[in-house]
Amino acid sequence: MAEVCIQSSLASNATVQGYARELSNFLNGISLSGRLGKNGGFERNLAATASGIMKIHILVPGEGF
Repeated sequence: MAEVCIQSSLASNATVQGYARELSNFLNGISLSGRLGKNGGFERNLAATASGIMKIHILVPGEGF
């Protein structure tokens, strides 16, 4: 089961909590939110790639993808 962690300075932010919950659901195969975009990696950073760090684009209210 994948676990999503929130940096302590953002932990009380309801928007961040919502994105974390949606990401956790996606990573655990439960559902895909309409606010989550393409899953990707850090192709130009070999250390990040080797460590398995991934990124996912999110839709921020009021912004385009």
